[in-house]
Amino acid sequence: NVWKFIKAQKNANKVGPLGVRAGMDISENFNSILEMKAFGDAGIYANVGQGNEATDKMQNTLNEMKERAQTINFQRVDESKIEFEFYLMERGFHNYPNSYFIVGMVMNSKVDTKDYSYIRPDGRYYDGLIKRGITPINTEPKFDPPVYVRDMEGKKTIYGTASFGHNHPLRQAHGLSGGACPTRGGDVSTYPWGNAGAGFPTDYEEITPICDGIVVDIKYWADLDKSWDSDKIAIGNAGYGTEQVEYMAHANKYGTFEDPYLVENDIKNPQIADFTVDGKIVMEAPEKLEDHPSVSFKLDFGKIGEYFEFTEVELDGPQGCAAEEEYGDKYRKYNGAERISTAFGIILLLVVFYCS
Repeated sequence: NVWKFIKAQKNANKVGPLGVRAGMDISENFNSILEMKAFGDAGIYANVGQGNEATDKMQNTLNEMKERAQTINFQRVDESKIEFEFYLMERGFHNYPNSYFIVGMVMNSKVDTKDYSYIRPDGRYYDGLIKRGITPINTEPKFDPPVYVRDMEGKKTIYGTASFGHNHPLRQAHGLSGGACPTRGGDVSTYPWGNAGAGFPTDYEEITPICDGIVVDIKYWADLDKSWDSDKIAIGNAGYGTEQVEYMAHANKYGTFEDPYLVENDIKNPQIADFTVDGKIVMEAPEKLEDHPSVSFKLDFGKIGEYFEFTEVELDGPQGCAAEEEYGDKYRKYNGAERISTAFGIILLLVVFYCS
């Protein structure tokens, strides 16, 4: 009901200029959408590696997993050279009938229009542009896009990781499947089984996800502990006390291109991740997850991560629905507007907690 209230307001479903360029104003694809603003010391961080390309790149094979850790280095993106917009959006995902809440970001280079622009030189959209005398800015996919970071000269390379997310080293311990980056654009579908993509059916396969190459702070209120303006806070090894963390993933071959255009033009995915012994895609989920082989790989963050701490306090009595059940008419004396405001504050707190 809270989201139903929010999306009915006049400022909901308004998309900024970058969101329009990204197609977020197409209601057939995005059920409802809300632009959000980060403030204070929140920002965008890019993994630009530690200076050795051989180890800064993600592991692509079982042998690489065994032989080396990927070297990670998150640095804050230079907002004077990169513009961005944040969104909370409702959209179908994983082929389920119900919508998901998804936090999205659109970024664009103020320096070079080709940095993040791409149109596949094939299909009805491309043909329509050419018919109208419009020349696309760029028709070459960038598998390792550039970025500009604070206090560093020139363009730096964004390096994705082999991990589904650097804050998820042990998904299987929480009853979740996968753990590896899909490394391919397109429909996430039945990930991690089959040849799943990383996004939506309307995405190009060749626009690969560069998993955690870019990470985002989403912050609404004041700091209660450490500042978010740090390249150590909340990175994947926070709480471990070590620079390296071992990650687990279900073995599969991730990222094989199947799109007819790519196959016909012999365009291969340079970021394909083959974590199998036989090089074959595992198309079906096993009857028991524990019977499927897992692989491990390491990420070396180059520094010890830090995490947010809190002071434990004794809470007052139940609030919200639990309070209504316990206190009955005493709780129901509040009017509808007050209760809506309370619920609105709660969901924003939940969003901040989940995205952190």
